[in-house]
Amino acid sequence: MVRCRRAYDGYEFHHVYHAVNTFCTVQLSARYLDICKDRLYCEGAASVTRRAAQTTMWCVGETLVRMMAPILSFTAEEVWDHLPGGGTEQGSVFLAPLPTIVAEWSDDPLIARWNRLWEVREIVNKSLETARAEKRIGNALGAMVTIACPEESRGFLASFGPQLADLLIVSEIRFDTGPEAAAGETAGDVVVQVAPAAGKKCVRCWKWSRAVGTHAGHPELCERCTTVVMHA
Repeated sequence: MVRCRRAYDGYEFHHVYHAVNTFCTVQLSARYLDICKDRLYCEGAASVTRRAAQTTMWCVGETLVRMMAPILSFTAEEVWDHLPGGGTEQGSVFLAPLPTIVAEWSDDPLIARWNRLWEVREIVNKSLETARAEKRIGNALGAMVTIACPEESRGFLASFGPQLADLLIVSEIRFDTGPEAAAGETAGDVVVQVAPAAGKKCVRCWKWSRAVGTHAGHPELCERCTTVVMHA
């Protein structure tokens, strides 16, 4: 947003285009939206994680459409008309002001934290591509990823909790500090190995889990999907 506002002020509209395009293709499509598909499609309708993702996407969309309106006029107006609550106060996106920078949303330590995770995700993705090419796995959700790293890096990754597997879009994450994990894709002090995930594939979310088949009423679902379906 900072780059776009600066570019508008300087009448450098091509910089706005490049910034918006990069944001949509890298930060949104290749990362956030890809990661959030599971919670949007598979979590319960009232799930806190699902609702949080919807709220975030609305905030991003509402801000993005106002930012791109001067250079993508027809597209912006069409999106505005379909954005929930988008036209409640202003009948047109062109009657809405350009978004302002919210100082509270600028958090350099948080940005550094996520950039560090993206570096790990990049090496994991490379390992997954190699495993797919070698026919050891089908898609990423059919993988169990073993990460060997020093204690500090392990603590950093473990701080993401159970969501780490979702962030890396795999079914299972394991940590290893032994020498047997020395072979694999390497990035800095992190070594990644890929193996087929244990258990069976859930037909609803496509994750592999040892819990698939343990519920008599829903023998093809994992524990999470069984709970969602039973309480739908």
